[in-house]
Amino acid sequence: MLNQLIQKLSIVSLIAIVAGCATTHSPQIAVYNKKVDFQLPPIAVYANQLSKDLQENCQVFADESALNYCRINQVDTSHYTAQFTDSKLFSQVHEASDNIEYSIAIATASLDNESAGEISQAALSGLSLLLIPMTNEMNVQAQVSIYWRNLKIKQYNYNLPFVSQQSLFTDPKEANTQFSKSLVSHIIKDLQQDNTLSNRYLTQVLKSSNYEEDLTVPQTIAGFDFMGQYIYNDPLLGSVSTYANKDYHSDKIDLYVYPIRKVNLDGESDLLAQESKNIENEFNSVAKQLEWTDVSFTAPKTLTVTHEQQKISGLYFQGEYQQKLGEKGFTSVYLFKLKDKFVKFRATFPEQFITPAISDIFSKINVPDESVFMKKLRSQGRKQQKNKNNEG
Repeated sequence: MLNQLIQKLSIVSLIAIVAGCATTHSPQIAVYNKKVDFQLPPIAVYANQLSKDLQENCQVFADESALNYCRINQVDTSHYTAQFTDSKLFSQVHEASDNIEYSIAIATASLDNESAGEISQAALSGLSLLLIPMTNEMNVQAQVSIYWRNLKIKQYNYNLPFVSQQSLFTDPKEANTQFSKSLVSHIIKDLQQDNTLSNRYLTQVLKSSNYEEDLTVPQTIAGFDFMGQYIYNDPLLGSVSTYANKDYHSDKIDLYVYPIRKVNLDGESDLLAQESKNIENEFNSVAKQLEWTDVSFTAPKTLTVTHEQQKISGLYFQGEYQQKLGEKGFTSVYLFKLKDKFVKFRATFPEQFITPAISDIFSKINVPDESVFMKKLRSQGRKQQKNKNNEG
């Protein structure tokens, strides 16, 4: 009778121990804005190498004791990708994709010190055949690098706990899920707080042209009113301003301003001729995708306008095409050079309805000066040309 009572008490004690040890550890979740008007741009998520300093810290920690372990990139990147996706704040989330402009590269060093208590707990858990959970907590130093293309634009550093429990009642992947949820929440909070993925932030980092503040465009063109401006994240694409008229809802005018992608800005007529060919090729590519047929362009003609009391000669031409349902379409293109920028008008109707207006409003356009970003690119291009000439 006494032995049965002891056995019952032992079972009750064991259950109490299991219940106590099975207490879940809530991850440190940062608070961020989950209700936004616009999603953040697409991102690609990568595993990254530790910086030299963190790698040295990792090695020093491991050398301090035989019970110290430093585990590098312990959590698989797929866990982070899943958390970014679940946030629903990004228009797209990819794992290790080269075709995405923004990427988030994560490197972690998990500093694990096996204390006497943890060793004892591991022994007890083993004796119970994992009926009693084994809990292990370590500190994780995370380095999160934000890239635009191959250029690093920001780095965030975090120190977060990683808590794992192993037992018959726990999912072995749960610790990775909880840690990735914690780390990703901190990353999103900082991305929102700093506007790291915004065009304005990228402009500041790259020192590219500020089209939001330094570009002036007319409020009306040929009876079409200014509807808004879109600034591309890629500084080589510049800005587009759109004009619409409520009486002609299917028509619009787009005004593009973007840097000339050439090292040498001399030879204005050649630059305009080459760019007009690029515009035609771009249109043909779009037409093919949309299944437009019978695409044709008129020969470019010269149009002289006045800007700051100076005469500027540009080119203009018209394109015609057959839409998929048989309706005839038009595109009228006007191209000029101002400073180191191309100024391009594109209307969705015949040229005779817009040509006079281009001359009237051109003096109202002011474009940014050559940016530090473009100066560097052109300087690098000149050096490459010089090296090639020397090798030849």
